[in-house]
Amino acid sequence: MPNTTSSLTCNGQRYTGDYLMKVGLMVLSANEGSSRVLELTAE
Repeated sequence: MPNTTSSLTCNGQRYTGDYLMKVGLMVLSANEGSSRVLELTAE
């Protein structure tokens, strides 16, 4: 939604590929019908 801030705890954080493969990210929601969009970038 425009002009809103993400409620995900991982918002704005940087993680290594190794971390993501071993631990992952918690992106599930208890709200039925809700969705998440994640943007992953390589640096």
